Amino acid sequence: MGKAPREFTHRKSKTDMKKIKISYTKKLSLSACFCILIMSQVVFAQELEIEKSAKKESKEYQYSLGLSFYHGRYGLDVNKQKALYWIKESANSGYSEACLELGRFYSKGDIVTQDYYQAFDWFKKSSEYGSVEGHYQLGICYQLGEGTLINPNKAFENFLVAAKMGYDKAAYNVGIYYYRGLLGNKSYSSALEWFQKSSDSFPDAKYMLGVMTFYGHGTNESKSKAASLIKQSYEEGYLKAKEFWDENELWRYTN
Repeated sequence: MGKAPREFTHRKSKTDMKKIKISYTKKLSLSACFCILIMSQVVFAQELEIEKSAKKESKEYQYSLGLSFYHGRYGLDVNKQKALYWIKESANSGYSEACLELGRFYSKGDIVTQDYYQAFDWFKKSSEYGSVEGHYQLGICYQLGEGTLINPNKAFENFLVAAKMGYDKAAYNVGIYYYRGLLGNKSYSSALEWFQKSSDSFPDAKYMLGVMTFYGHGTNESKSKAASLIKQSYEEGYLKAKEFWDENELWRYTN
């Protein structure tokens, strides 16, 4: 027999090629595992260094670190327990935003066991440190009786503080108190004022302005203007406005 052509004399068999591929894959896998191990050790060392320095940092820094662990930001892995630790450290140092965050955790049962009493305490501390939303959340607690007794007067007081500081949801709630007379006599003029202040960014308030304009409560009655406000409200996502639109056939008052 003649010799095989030169170009075929060194060709590997399919079995040989499969063995080489498996061997190469194993080497890559081992290399990848080694790299991951090294990187995890580096990240762990970095986290230790960050947490060590955080003990000497400001309450704002500690709060930011807590959020970073909560969301897994800036190269840190998500770690809810570390998030809770650093946010508590910040809160215990008197940072209002950290107190507010803890209030949210306890109110929703996020990370911690749901506890309305704890939530109330942290919202109260947050408001005492000047948090606008802290006052709003405290108002909600008094309104619903979460972690405390229902107290409409204290609810209104906290809503009013937050509203005067520019918090739209609180301004809307103040408007509701006046419109429905929840503390006594109704005041359509005061309700109108607070709904107007919050209507630009809060569709619920825009809806109430539409209702008041539809019935002529505290303002001149105008079905066409009411239709415009109600339509804007439901287009911004407030479903109750769509119900009002359909029930009162407000499409009849549009151009």
